[in-house]
Amino acid sequence: MTKPVYNSFLEEVQAMQAERHTTPWCMAVLKKSKKYIAKGIHLDQIMALVKDVLVSPNVSRKILNRVYEVCTSFYDKIYLQEIEPETGNQILDIVFEHLERFTEKQIEYMTSWKNGDFSYFDGQYSSKQSKPKVVGDCEAPRRLRFAETVLQRRTERIIVVLEQCYNNFNQQAVLRTAECLGIMYIYIISPETTKNAFASKITRKNEKYLEITQFSSTTECIAAIKEQNAEIWATDLSPEAIPMNKENLQVLPERVAIVFGNETSGCSEEILQASDKTIYYPMGGFCESLNLSVAAALVLNKLFLLFPEIRGDLPEDKKSEIREKWYFGLARTEKRWAKWQTYLETPPPVLENIRKPAEERGMAFVPAKIQQRLEIQAKLMEEASSNE
Repeated sequence: MTKPVYNSFLEEVQAMQAERHTTPWCMAVLKKSKKYIAKGIHLDQIMALVKDVLVSPNVSRKILNRVYEVCTSFYDKIYLQEIEPETGNQILDIVFEHLERFTEKQIEYMTSWKNGDFSYFDGQYSSKQSKPKVVGDCEAPRRLRFAETVLQRRTERIIVVLEQCYNNFNQQAVLRTAECLGIMYIYIISPETTKNAFASKITRKNEKYLEITQFSSTTECIAAIKEQNAEIWATDLSPEAIPMNKENLQVLPERVAIVFGNETSGCSEEILQASDKTIYYPMGGFCESLNLSVAAALVLNKLFLLFPEIRGDLPEDKKSEIREKWYFGLARTEKRWAKWQTYLETPPPVLENIRKPAEERGMAFVPAKIQQRLEIQAKLMEEASSNE
């Protein structure tokens, strides 16, 4: 049976209520609810959904846990001062009518929230949204200062071109590396055998901070590069290619497109014929070639080492355009965006160090199953040592 397609979240909620919610469907809709709570929309409909779910006599423990997560999301927004406390109390009023269905710990937390105790959220946030941090004497949130620091390090002189990469994972790994190093512009020549979708686990959603242009053919891409008055440097392993060192690369053009070919045959003959230079990264081992994403990382980093002056050369009008786009995306809510627009004209100061503060390090996400396995192993080791 084909799953029906709904035009909106509200339409799916209504359909689910009419069908008296099966567990998987109910779990999926409640999970979507958390996303809309983070955006501050459809709150009344979500509360009505929770009420309808709890009225049902046969509610599984999984669904009750998901309802608890929805309540946590509401109070997360209250803690961040993005919705009024009355809104959260309304959903707890609904839940408290069925309080006996929840665990003791869940009841304890929800009771404390209703009484105005938000200590639960001081060091732990239920959503991916974090409380805006103030750094030093500056009142601007740290995330804005972080974004401003990244923006001031972007370069427009290097365009990364990916020509018909067959492996989508390699392509996305290159995007992540390019963004990390400070590249702004990516040209992708699409192959016929794969789709250029972005997987957030690989790119870490960093593609939204890049200017990506896709082309259906190499000819079209070359024409676009020429319109930018940019030189073409193709990566190649032929004898005619020159090694990347100070002797061979003494001057970087005003704009240059660095082309990486596909995993099988490298750059096409059309690119090689149109290129102004063919370059390769010098190596000292038996292996003559590298994985595409590794090769891209080495080549791009080498360019920044040879020409450090290119970092942060975006023109001011382009910076203003990107700043508005980034700040809007980071705000996530209309209320916060209204506050942050004041920083568009007077950007916050950059950070001296963009790494996470010491108190936030070591907080990497560990999947629940792996965490459980590690705890079991630690317990077994502890028991074994005690028996000795």
